[in-house]
Amino acid sequence: MKQLKVSKPVVIKWRGRFAQDRLKGLQDAPVQGNPECMVRRYESRLLQEACKPPEGQTHWSTRDLAKHIGGISHVAVHRILSAERIKPHLYKM
Repeated sequence: MKQLKVSKPVVIKWRGRFAQDRLKGLQDAPVQGNPECMVRRYESRLLQEACKPPEGQTHWSTRDLAKHIGGISHVAVHRILSAERIKPHLYKM
């Protein structure tokens, strides 16, 4: 733990993986959530739609925009909009 500068839960997790699957258990596990490349696939459409709210609404919520785009989480929507400094709630039509 000290040598690798990791926490006790990390050591416990890796020891368990090794005990169960030996060396194969020490290989990296698949990443959970949307991989970054999947998020990029939706980015251009998201940026196009962000300032075009549905009829009768003034702006998108991140959750509604994520549902509209499909295949992306509201957290990813927030990250993309923040990174691009787009604020749909301040956009005037």
